[in-house]
Amino acid sequence: MVAEAPAGSVWRTALGRVLLAWMGLITLLLLAYGRLLEVLSLDAYSWGFTAAFLAAPVAFLHWCAWELVRRPRLMWPALLALVLFCASVVAGIEWVGRPGAYLNLLAHRAEYDRIVADAKAGRLPGLNSKDWVEGTQNGTRYVLTGADPGGVIFPWDHRPYGGWTGVIYDEEDCPPRPPSPPSPPPPPHTGPGDPPVMKNAGRLDSRFHLSGHYCFTSFGGM
Repeated sequence: MVAEAPAGSVWRTALGRVLLAWMGLITLLLLAYGRLLEVLSLDAYSWGFTAAFLAAPVAFLHWCAWELVRRPRLMWPALLALVLFCASVVAGIEWVGRPGAYLNLLAHRAEYDRIVADAKAGRLPGLNSKDWVEGTQNGTRYVLTGADPGGVIFPWDHRPYGGWTGVIYDEEDCPPRPPSPPSPPPPPHTGPGDPPVMKNAGRLDSRFHLSGHYCFTSFGGM
């Protein structure tokens, strides 16, 4: 019969050690997720995210429940740590993800600055196009936002059918400006031939500020 570990040594058990290793792995993934978006396919990233952030907590929850039945006084700190760690990641996912986005921006900042400078100087192809134009310079992907040299997108993921997750250089709206106050309703139509009044729906992406005019952004496509 295996002797039970002394009280207070939950982190010396198999459950405690594996749980600590998993929490360390999640922390590393959050710090490196910007780079992972660049090097992994969308399927590989999705499967890895599901395994690390969804399947693993469920497995740990079942493991903790089993150990609590056997040794409740010893194993309850493991369950508490699991719940608190998962709750902190879910509640603060935007804030805990910012360091990873900022670190990946730092790794590419010099090349991003060169591409932005080339866009402003008119040295990139497609600047006069009304459509968005994707290109590559020194291995760095970029998307020009139509005829606006003040907006350059640097996608990190490999999402098909449009959309991206990455960094945008935007001199007009990064840092994001507060939303404008609601405008008065349009005047009523005077006849059946009047064109419909279209209101600007604002930005279609979600973003948060990183540095200078660079924002981390995610756009689901249209």
